[in-house]
Amino acid sequence: MTWSAEAAASGRVQRIFRLLFVAGFLSLGGCGFHLRGTQLAALPAQLSTLRITMGGGVAYPPLLVEMRDALRTETGARLTDNAAAQVPTLTLWGESISSEVAAIDVTGRATEYLLDYKMHFNLTDAAGHLIIPDRTIKVQREYSFNKLNVLGTERETGFLQNDMRRDAVRQVIRQLVAIGAGHAN
Repeated sequence: MTWSAEAAASGRVQRIFRLLFVAGFLSLGGCGFHLRGTQLAALPAQLSTLRITMGGGVAYPPLLVEMRDALRTETGARLTDNAAAQVPTLTLWGESISSEVAAIDVTGRATEYLLDYKMHFNLTDAAGHLIIPDRTIKVQREYSFNKLNVLGTERETGFLQNDMRRDAVRQVIRQLVAIGAGHAN
């Protein structure tokens, strides 16, 4: 095969890949797929302004910061720190993370762990009546433990914990949105 024939064949292959890529991209749009975060979640009107507190009086733990950021960016909610404001209050009662051995090797050493994340919250209206009673959000993740790379494993555990916290926050937001749709249970 000559050089010009190879170039022509290579060009055809590139065109075919481009066409397949474009067809795949268009089919994603046609099936209803949307990138996460491209539209705001619709909170009910009574939750357009919220106060978020952390049980136990802790100032700004990671859970509170994550919840505040997510509510602002994903729902457009206005948040207030004014305790005297007559607005609904989302109270985060805390989070807990535990781990347990999920798998061991032939020598009896742990090779996989299961992380268990729990977050507790409730929501009251402006008058202090419960809209969402005390609830617990649970998220689990597995990770492999590499005894030869302990620092990497610790870093991975931290990333997983942050990811689980974000997932739990998104679940709370979905429950707040469901109030407006009449599906809060």
